[in-house]
Amino acid sequence: MKSQKGFTLLELITTIIVIGILASIAIANYAPARENFLNKEAIANLKVLQSAQKAHKLDMNYYYASLSISAINQNLKTSLPSGTNKRWDYAVFSTGCSQATRTADDLRQWHLHIDDTSGEPKVGGCS
Repeated sequence: MKSQKGFTLLELITTIIVIGILASIAIANYAPARENFLNKEAIANLKVLQSAQKAHKLDMNYYYASLSISAINQNLKTSLPSGTNKRWDYAVFSTGCSQATRTADDLRQWHLHIDDTSGEPKVGGCS
């Protein structure tokens, strides 16, 4: 008599159920991790803008102001994401404040002032 090799229907169903449970756990943890990554991206770019603003002030004796990412990249010599890669809108103001505004459904903002002693961006916008 030949022995049959393979999986039973019960083994296949159990495997599919376990994979489904693991996938649902992974998907549930994906959204918060993505948001955390996006926040860190904005914070890092604001620190780059802060340094670029300081350098511009040393060269030109005033803080550069613009709401356009392409103008900011060109005049402050940065490389902020633009076009289809853009997840945030960036702006720099003549007060020395840099701002990142989320372009997605939730209107989230971070800002960082040149004279901020902590050096850490704060939630909200430039005032």
